[in-house]
Amino acid sequence: MNNVFSILESIEMARLIGIFCHFAYWNVFGNVNPIQIDSLAKKQMYVLMYEIREYITSKTSSNKLFVSLTMPMVLLTIKIVSELIFKNHYKVFFEENSYSTNSAAIIALDKIFYLLEKLFDETNFYRRFTFLESDFKNLSK
Repeated sequence: MNNVFSILESIEMARLIGIFCHFAYWNVFGNVNPIQIDSLAKKQMYVLMYEIREYITSKTSSNKLFVSLTMPMVLLTIKIVSELIFKNHYKVFFEENSYSTNSAAIIALDKIFYLLEKLFDETNFYRRFTFLESDFKNLSK
């Protein structure tokens, strides 16, 4: 369990969140920006995110722990922090009163979260904490 928390607090996790937010900006909001980023930079961000993911995978002691706890926690952390980053950086766009159904803010967050799922959890396997649905004692075996 300490290993999972050390991964979530690591510099690599901070880099992954930062690169994902940058990548998400250019994929969700980039079309309205008059200055465009080249496709090579997007590809480099994509590759770097996967390299960091592989590093996180290598730091997990067991595959069962990675699947049932580490990766779901990593994805949840990325979702929470990226939402806070976008809300704090684009305060006018993400105003409190803009959270009505089908508002631009909700649609943008949905696109950001969809992008995260497409990048790291296309099968929605890591979306659930499976150990909560089973016996937690069996996780350590």
